[in-house]
Amino acid sequence: MCASGLVLPPQIAPVQVVLIPLLTPSTSPEDTTLITSTLLSYKQQLQALQIRCEIDDRDSSHIRPGAKYYHWERKGVPLRLVLGAKECRAGTVSVKTRIATTTGDSAALSSSGAAAAVMVPQASVVPHVQEQLQLVQTALFQRATEHLVTNTTFHATYAS
Repeated sequence: MCASGLVLPPQIAPVQVVLIPLLTPSTSPEDTTLITSTLLSYKQQLQALQIRCEIDDRDSSHIRPGAKYYHWERKGVPLRLVLGAKECRAGTVSVKTRIATTTGDSAALSSSGAAAAVMVPQASVVPHVQEQLQLVQTALFQRATEHLVTNTTFHATYAS
């Protein structure tokens, strides 16, 4: 599990995906335009699929990326997409789920036990988001079911 914040299943999370642009004072105006237009395009595509998402366009000169990440983790957003100039040039997007969706896959885990960020090609971001939201939903349901089974006891009499 994660160290802090809510862990909400995607089906009930008010915001299922947050899109965070990495804009620094040294980011060129062309890169800034490319990043914001790409994220706006993803937002429109995701909303067309009934996926609730938001772009965190708060001023990056005053708010560090880590503060933005923590803000959305506390709110329980299951999936985070991060796009900066470096990712744009590489044609990728960093995608991070709130929980590890596979058990026993230590390569997919960060040191905190949460899922590590994955670099996804820009062309396949929307299908990847759909898949990850379903995997998170399934993983949380399985955890809840296992918890219920292991913590439920049956007694034949009041004495036992």
